[in-house]
Amino acid sequence: MNDIFKNLLIFNFTQKKRIQKNALSGFSAESLQILSQIFFAPLMLFFWGPKDYGIWLFIISIPNIFFIFNINFQNAATQEIIISNERKNYNKSNKIFQNSIFLNLINILAISLVVIILYNLNLFNLSIFDSFTYYQAKIILILICGAVYLELLNSTFNIVIQSAGKIYITFYTSTILDLVAKLLIALSGFYFDSLLYPAIIYFIFSTLKFSLLFLFFIKLKKNLSFSLHLISKIEILKIFKLSVGHSADILNFLIKHSLTIFIMGLFLDPFLIGYVVTIKTIFYFLPTRFCGKIFQISLFEFASLFSKNKISLIKKNIFKFNRLIFFLLIIFITLSLTIGPYFYNTWTNFKYDLKIVFLSIIVFDAFFSIMRRSMIIFFISINRYLFLGSSDLIITCISCFGFYLMLLNNFSINFNFLIFTIGSLISLIFSLIYFFYCFKNLKVNK
Repeated sequence: MNDIFKNLLIFNFTQKKRIQKNALSGFSAESLQILSQIFFAPLMLFFWGPKDYGIWLFIISIPNIFFIFNINFQNAATQEIIISNERKNYNKSNKIFQNSIFLNLINILAISLVVIILYNLNLFNLSIFDSFTYYQAKIILILICGAVYLELLNSTFNIVIQSAGKIYITFYTSTILDLVAKLLIALSGFYFDSLLYPAIIYFIFSTLKFSLLFLFFIKLKKNLSFSLHLISKIEILKIFKLSVGHSADILNFLIKHSLTIFIMGLFLDPFLIGYVVTIKTIFYFLPTRFCGKIFQISLFEFASLFSKNKISLIKKNIFKFNRLIFFLLIIFITLSLTIGPYFYNTWTNFKYDLKIVFLSIIVFDAFFSIMRRSMIIFFISINRYLFLGSSDLIITCISCFGFYLMLLNNFSINFNFLIFTIGSLISLIFSLIYFFYCFKNLKVNK
């Protein structure tokens, strides 16, 4: 673990220890995630069947629809606090924290307005809910909305935890609770025949996650305290501007994955939704999450180097970092296209008919997306992400609109998802141009 990140370290014992702990927790958490994904789909298919599994996938895509309207202030605030703490400017850190809380509360109010509008317009009165009674559908949506609010509040706790370099806390907390929740959700099909009960389990574990993160927040907040006097219009505008790129990045992910599942639910049967999600689970989300652990740990270290103006060290090691990610992705592509089909069919107990063309489309989409993020991870760490995040979002929105039109005109599933792969390739090309231009001209200062 240490070898992967050793070039990103300022060589002292404390930082090496932090890297090792965060890296170990990240890859341990990812291993647990892989186990949960390996067992969750087969268990859901066994206890609930392909139809109910497809409906459940549609249900849990609903929270992410609400998150489309979420402006993510957490990432920008976290990186700014890291830089300020490394420079011993704790007063500025506290000011950033207070204003990020204020912005998050405004954000929650805005999402509440969206929820009220959607509820009054009965936009979720869809045929896919026909298997529920009106009462059951209403309770499920209330539980799902409750989980959304808890996750929004968690962002304040995560700012404190991650800016302290304790990334392993969020890794372990989220992963362990997610693993147990998925196991209980799948096994509940042995005792119940309504998806209302998985929704109840989902909400209970969201509450547990909120409670644990709150306790860690209380323990780690140290120099950060609540004070309305620190709320500043200038600071609010600054955080908002820095957050645009991060928010665009998350919005891009939600549109590309959760919104597409929601759109599929309007046109296609739950069986096909299950087919798409199981393939993306293994061949898109697993490599994305694995590399995401590396990226998340790197954010703290790059921000730390930048705060000390170690530009030459950043330049030297960012290329090594990208070579590492590229090497891992080549291994991923090779394994996916050779033994991947056998593994997938065994994993799903041959419930779906895997097509190699569709598999290739998903695999290369993952390759382009991960490689793009690897190229720009340094710019994300210092909050220089407005152009990159916004351009990627525009490309995804165009792709999603094309996806909708293709479904409307009965195009094959291959053509529907190929448009996203092409979009990922275009976004990677833009990022490569930006990357080499900035490093050639040493334009890394904020």
